Amino acid sequence: MIEILSVRGPASIQDLGRLDQYRFGVGTSGAMDDLALRAGNILLANDENAAGIEIPMTPFKVRFCRDMAFALTGADVEATLGGRAIPPWWRLHARAGDILDLRAMTRGVRSYVTVSGGGSPSPWF
Repeated sequence: MIEILSVRGPASIQDLGRLDQYRFGVGTSGAMDDLALRAGNILLANDENAAGIEIPMTPFKVRFCRDMAFALTGADVEATLGGRAIPPWWRLHARAGDILDLRAMTRGVRSYVTVSGGGSPSPWF
């Protein structure tokens, strides 16, 4: 479980969308950068369609309420975990109480946070 502490703008929970549902009047929707969402889930051995947090604006800050693996993908973003700088496009492990802080996006427009065991619908939010 995670707790969102600070968000600016329209961060949202996204999966890969509803494919082949137009006949029911349902648009595809889903992550804007499906490659970044898939990569985060692959890094964590999740199903590629597992939900993640799509973050189009910073700052964004979350607290991990239990120990868990997570991945940060998408835009290159200045990020820290527990005050230490972390790289984008990487799998990391957070301990209960750690705070993930995303600051300025230096290249790209959307970051994604996925967590181990994530799903759709996701039980970790």
